[in-house]
Amino acid sequence: MGRAKDYLARLLAWWVTSVHRHASLVMVITLLITGGILSYSFTHFSINVDTSSMLSEKLHCRELEKEFCSAFPKLSGTIVIVLDADTEERAQSARTQLAERLRKETGLFKSVYEPGGDNFLKRTDFST
Repeated sequence: MGRAKDYLARLLAWWVTSVHRHASLVMVITLLITGGILSYSFTHFSINVDTSSMLSEKLHCRELEKEFCSAFPKLSGTIVIVLDADTEERAQSARTQLAERLRKETGLFKSVYEPGGDNFLKRTDFST
Protein backbone atom coordinates (compact mmCIF):
# COMPACT_ATOMS: atom_id res chain seq x y z
CA MET A 1 0.00 0.00 0.00
CA GLY A 2 2.88 2.38 0.83
CA ARG A 3 4.53 1.60 -2.50
CA ALA A 4 1.40 2.62 -4.43
CA LYS A 5 1.18 5.87 -2.46
CA ASP A 6 4.83 6.66 -3.22
CA TYR A 7 4.30 5.96 -6.92
CA LEU A 8 1.17 8.13 -6.97
CA ALA A 9 2.97 10.95 -5.13
CA ARG A 10 5.91 10.82 -7.60
CA LEU A 11 3.52 10.77 -10.57
CA LEU A 12 1.61 13.75 -9.22
CA ALA A 13 4.85 15.66 -8.50
CA TRP A 14 6.06 14.96 -12.07
CA TRP A 15 2.74 16.16 -13.47
CA VAL A 16 2.75 19.41 -11.47
CA THR A 17 6.36 20.20 -12.40
CA SER A 18 5.71 19.43 -16.09
CA VAL A 19 2.64 21.68 -16.17
CA HIS A 20 4.51 24.41 -14.32
CA ARG A 21 7.54 24.14 -16.63
CA HIS A 22 5.40 24.28 -19.81
CA ALA A 23 2.66 26.61 -18.55
CA SER A 24 2.30 28.59 -21.78
CA LEU A 25 2.04 25.41 -23.87
CA VAL A 26 -0.56 24.03 -21.46
CA MET A 27 -2.58 27.26 -21.77
CA VAL A 28 -2.46 27.18 -25.59
CA ILE A 29 -3.50 23.52 -25.70
CA THR A 30 -6.30 24.20 -23.19
CA LEU A 31 -7.60 27.14 -25.24
CA LEU A 32 -7.49 25.11 -28.47
CA ILE A 33 -9.38 22.20 -26.89
CA THR A 34 -11.93 24.58 -25.35
CA GLY A 35 -12.42 26.33 -28.70
CA GLY A 36 -12.90 22.99 -30.42
CA ILE A 37 -15.46 21.87 -27.87
CA LEU A 38 -17.35 25.17 -28.17
CA SER A 39 -17.32 24.97 -31.96
CA TYR A 40 -18.60 21.40 -31.89
CA SER A 41 -21.29 22.33 -29.36
CA PHE A 42 -22.56 25.27 -31.42
CA THR A 43 -22.72 23.26 -34.63
CA HIS A 44 -24.08 19.95 -33.31
CA PHE A 45 -26.40 20.79 -30.42
CA SER A 46 -29.65 22.72 -30.47
CA ILE A 47 -32.55 23.31 -28.14
CA ASN A 48 -36.10 22.97 -29.33
CA VAL A 49 -38.38 25.00 -27.07
CA ASP A 50 -41.56 23.99 -28.88
CA THR A 51 -43.32 21.98 -26.19
CA SER A 52 -45.90 20.64 -28.63
CA SER A 53 -43.23 18.70 -30.51
CA MET A 54 -42.21 16.82 -27.37
CA LEU A 55 -45.18 14.47 -27.64
CA SER A 56 -45.79 12.13 -30.55
CA GLU A 57 -48.38 13.17 -33.14
CA LYS A 58 -49.84 9.64 -32.93
CA LEU A 59 -51.05 10.02 -29.33
CA HIS A 60 -54.80 10.20 -28.85
CA CYS A 61 -54.61 13.50 -26.98
CA ARG A 62 -52.62 15.07 -29.83
CA GLU A 63 -55.20 13.89 -32.38
CA LEU A 64 -57.95 15.42 -30.23
CA GLU A 65 -55.97 18.64 -30.04
CA LYS A 66 -55.77 18.77 -33.86
CA GLU A 67 -59.52 18.25 -34.12
CA PHE A 68 -60.15 20.95 -31.52
CA CYS A 69 -57.85 23.43 -33.30
CA SER A 70 -59.54 22.77 -36.64
CA ALA A 71 -62.99 23.22 -35.06
CA PHE A 72 -61.97 26.37 -33.15
CA PRO A 73 -59.09 27.99 -35.05
CA LYS A 74 -59.28 31.23 -33.05
CA LEU A 75 -58.43 29.37 -29.86
CA SER A 76 -55.23 27.79 -31.18
CA GLY A 77 -52.13 29.62 -30.04
CA THR A 78 -53.99 31.26 -27.16
CA ILE A 79 -52.33 32.14 -23.87
CA VAL A 80 -54.55 32.20 -20.79
CA ILE A 81 -53.46 34.22 -17.77
CA VAL A 82 -55.13 33.72 -14.39
CA LEU A 83 -54.89 36.60 -11.93
CA ASP A 84 -55.52 36.22 -8.23
CA ALA A 85 -56.00 39.12 -5.82
CA ASP A 86 -57.27 39.86 -2.34
CA THR A 87 -60.32 41.74 -3.60
CA GLU A 88 -62.35 41.87 -6.78
CA GLU A 89 -61.35 45.50 -7.35
CA ARG A 90 -57.64 44.67 -7.21
CA ALA A 91 -58.13 41.76 -9.61
CA GLN A 92 -60.02 44.00 -12.04
CA SER A 93 -57.35 46.70 -11.76
CA ALA A 94 -54.56 44.17 -12.39
CA ARG A 95 -56.53 42.70 -15.33
CA THR A 96 -56.97 46.13 -16.90
CA GLN A 97 -53.32 47.14 -16.42
CA LEU A 98 -52.06 43.83 -17.81
CA ALA A 99 -54.37 44.02 -20.83
CA GLU A 100 -53.24 47.58 -21.58
CA ARG A 101 -49.57 46.61 -21.45
CA LEU A 102 -50.12 43.53 -23.62
CA ARG A 103 -52.04 45.56 -26.21
CA LYS A 104 -49.00 47.82 -26.57
CA GLU A 105 -46.89 44.78 -27.56
CA THR A 106 -48.26 44.56 -31.11
CA GLY A 107 -45.20 42.69 -32.32
CA LEU A 108 -45.84 39.85 -29.88
CA PHE A 109 -49.62 39.63 -29.63
CA LYS A 110 -52.20 39.86 -32.42
CA SER A 111 -55.04 40.59 -30.05
CA VAL A 112 -55.79 40.74 -26.35
CA TYR A 113 -59.14 39.60 -24.97
CA GLU A 114 -59.98 40.88 -21.53
CA PRO A 115 -62.92 38.90 -20.09
CA GLY A 116 -65.26 41.28 -18.35
CA GLY A 117 -63.23 44.23 -19.55
CA ASP A 118 -65.89 45.60 -21.88
CA ASN A 119 -68.72 47.75 -20.61
CA PHE A 120 -71.50 45.72 -22.26
CA LEU A 121 -72.39 43.74 -19.15
CA LYS A 122 -72.13 46.82 -16.95
CA ARG A 123 -74.51 48.81 -19.17
CA THR A 124 -77.08 46.04 -19.59
CA ASP A 125 -79.90 45.81 -17.07
CA PHE A 126 -80.76 42.16 -16.47
CA SER A 127 -83.33 42.85 -13.76
CA THR A 128 -86.30 42.87 -16.20
